[in-house]
Formats: sequence, C-alpha cells, structure tokens
Amino acid sequence: MHTLLDEYEVANEMLKSIRRVAPKSTSLVMLQGNHDANILAKGRIDPRVRQLLDMKKNIDELRYWNTKTEYEYDRRRGCFRLGQVCFSHGFECSGTGVRREAIYFLQGHQFGLYVHGHTHRAHEPKQMMATTTTPLPWWIANAGCLRDLKPDFVKRLNTQLWSQAIVVGEAEMIKSPRSQRCWDADTIVFREYDQWRAATA
Repeated sequence: MHTLLDEYEVANEMLKSIRRVAPKSTSLVMLQGNHDANILAKGRIDPRVRQLLDMKKNIDELRYWNTKTEYEYDRRRGCFRLGQVCFSHGFECSGTGVRREAIYFLQGHQFGLYVHGHTHRAHEPKQMMATTTTPLPWWIANAGCLRDLKPDFVKRLNTQLWSQAIVVGEAEMIKSPRSQRCWDADTIVFREYDQWRAATA
C-alpha cells in the first residue's frame, strides 16, 4: 500500500532531479494531468480535506515551477506553447482520439508539433497524414512517462506499451504561423516495458 505522502515524496525527488540537470532554465512548467485534476477538482473531494491533498503544500519542489495551467480540453487554457510547439498532458486514448486532439490544439499553427503523454506510449515526432499519401502540416510526439510502468492503481490494465521517455528539442519563439517548421525535436526512450520489468524483477 502507498500513501499520498509516498507519492508526493517520489514526485518531489523527480522534479528536483529535472531541475538539477537544467540549472540554466529560466522557466519550469508543470502541466496538470487527469490524476491531479481528480484530486483537486471541486466536488470530488470533501472540501474539509482538500487542503491536505494540495500538491503545492506537500511537494516543496513546486515552488520553482509554474503550475498555473489547468487540466482543460482547451487550446488556450489547457496547454503550454513554445513557438509552433504545443504541450498538453493529453485527454484521449485511442489513435483516432489522439489525432483529433492534436488537430484541435494545433489549429492555426501551421507546421506545429503537439507533445502529449496521457497514453504513456512514447514515440518520436511523426507527421500526421490526411490519407496514406497526403501529409498534414502537423506533427505529434509522445513523451511517455518517468515513473514505474506498472503502478498499483493500474494492476488490472495492460501497460506493456508504456515506456519511460522524454521529448527534447529546440523551438524558435515565433508568434505567427510560418511556411516551414521552426522547431527540432526527438524522443529519447530510456526503457520499454519489458526492460523495466526485467530490471525490477
């Protein structure tokens, strides 16, 4: 059994390690996900104990991070942008749903890249296609996850397509659509599910 305090301690150490390897970063941004939203959403948790579940009061490392972005399916409030690149935790699970989600967040941003991680299924930036031969002016990448690939709360689910990964790259800080890509990115996969399972067996 794990308590929320255990989860907070793990999250605190992970965020601290990210900050240590990026000491020159001027801004660290943390996007809320569905589990964060479930804990913090009004009406889901008794208001008398909600403060006890507030991440900002239990994860000291968050004082260094921008955590203002809400978990909303909204291209203005549910994401973070760097030039043509859009980041969101993500909402959909199926291939069709993720494609629809990416198009929604990238509308008005030609040659944009959508980076998400909701499905935990890491993959490199790949161009979206209208048909098997007609490309769209958008790309999509999945950052996987940085935690155990079989957490207790999903024991009954198949997580064998999950992987530990991260998307890294550079983006020009442009404000208007361009006729070309103004970003470069790559997905680095640290461990696939089978590798992780073998290391933890």
